[in-house]
Amino acid sequence: MKSKDIRQSFHADSFYPKDLQEITNIVKKFEENVQLPEIHGRIHGAIVPHAGYIYSGYCASHVYKILEKSSNIKNIIMIGPYHSDGSDDIVIPDYQEWETPFGNISTNQSMLKFFIQKFEENNIPHRLEKENMEHSLEVQMPLLKYFLPEVQIIPFLCNNISLYKKMSEIILNAIQSYTNTIFIASSDLSHYHEEKIANDIDGKTINHILNCDESKIIDDVVHHQGACGGVGILSLVGIANQLSLQTQLLNYSTSFNGGEILSLKSPPSRVVGYSSIIFYQGE
Repeated sequence: MKSKDIRQSFHADSFYPKDLQEITNIVKKFEENVQLPEIHGRIHGAIVPHAGYIYSGYCASHVYKILEKSSNIKNIIMIGPYHSDGSDDIVIPDYQEWETPFGNISTNQSMLKFFIQKFEENNIPHRLEKENMEHSLEVQMPLLKYFLPEVQIIPFLCNNISLYKKMSEIILNAIQSYTNTIFIASSDLSHYHEEKIANDIDGKTINHILNCDESKIIDDVVHHQGACGGVGILSLVGIANQLSLQTQLLNYSTSFNGGEILSLKSPPSRVVGYSSIIFYQGE
């Protein structure tokens, strides 16, 4: 395979270790300390943070560990924010595989073509992009490969909240058309508040997400909260409302205390909030 068809790990050794032994030790530490509730039903989606592993890796591992128990998952549709792009397009990182320290992850090309066809039918602005260095999806890939080594991905980047209803419909169609497929929204929560203020802001937003209140989430993201992955969150909540899904918070932390598992702690004066939330069909 040509190198241009493989998404390089641009953020290895910054957001997470590139060295196999080092990242293995860190992820195992997360795994050993994760405490999960009993979930009875089929998981359809999740919200996962995307900061450096010393800040949000433990929080994110809650989702991937619970997905590991769902051994039938084959495909994961993913939407992350594009922090450096202000366009209204849905950006499709144009790679057949993504590099991780644990081995490469394949893009499901058949499902990707399905989405592109749906985007065209619905006049949704979209483009393929090479040399894409956005981190919001990349930081998910080592955890995905570690916990779900055979899974394939369908990755998108988008900042245009006005598209979330159409995305909900298309993603739901894909989940129903392709068996063993789920959806992950990559998003952090509030940005750069004092710890106590962040806890208050994030607590309200998490409650709105758990209650699948689309209008309040929009208000949070646009006016109050600062969550960077609003498109993914709202798309997932839209699906939850269509399917009457149940929700469960697995973990909430901030950059102040998110590294405690690794015996690290950051200043509480300017933190970022993180959550791991799953959406599932109760039995």
